[in-house]
Amino acid sequence: MGFRYQKRINLGNGGGFNLSKTGISYSQRTKYGTVGSRGFSVRTGIPGLTFRKSWGKGGWAGLVALMVVGMFWLTIVILYNLARLVYFLISMTYVNLRNMTKKTVPVRPHRRSKPSPTPRPDPGKPKPGPKTVPVKPHRRKPPE
Repeated sequence: MGFRYQKRINLGNGGGFNLSKTGISYSQRTKYGTVGSRGFSVRTGIPGLTFRKSWGKGGWAGLVALMVVGMFWLTIVILYNLARLVYFLISMTYVNLRNMTKKTVPVRPHRRSKPSPTPRPDPGKPKPGPKTVPVKPHRRKPPE
């Protein structure tokens, strides 16, 4: 049984260098798995179960295939968003044209909706004082 040595130096944002007895390599970790210069691994969501595949000695064929799949996925996402944008622009144009062709009738406000103007006092007239009510004088009862 052979011994295995592995050490990872984190560089931040999921990137890092892997040191082992066979050499040094770079890899990038994501929530779906890891992609590196020697191969890739995919997380399955089941603890302890991952799928690993090395690029092999054939060169960069696996990495090229992965890039082709990624570009295909990116193209699908871009086309989907462009279709949504075109649909939005067409619907907004239709709504604007429909609103422009509608005949609008101006609405008259109700007579009572306007506030009544408050009368202003005449500057030549003296201001009225408070209203007074005549008070009857209080009569005391004579002592008995």
